[in-house]
Amino acid sequence: MDIPPKDGGIEETIEPTKPIVRKVDMTGNNQWASLSLEFIDNQQYAKLFEDAKSDLKKLVPIDARETTGHGIIATRDKRGACTIKVA
Repeated sequence: MDIPPKDGGIEETIEPTKPIVRKVDMTGNNQWASLSLEFIDNQQYAKLFEDAKSDLKKLVPIDARETTGHGIIATRDKRGACTIKVA
């Protein structure tokens, strides 16, 4: 069940209705195996992605509402927050 965050965007911890005591081995679950491999294989690329996004934001001029080039669009909102996305 999805519960929207309260004011401030901080999610509240939901207490489980049953005690959490089990350990579960997912070795026989094909979906777990597939997603595990995908997670492990892409972990390094996720770091590269975040680093590139951070470095692109540093290149956006502070007074630019929109900066574009090479398939990327960087926009600044009224507060000055920068958003990077693929064109």
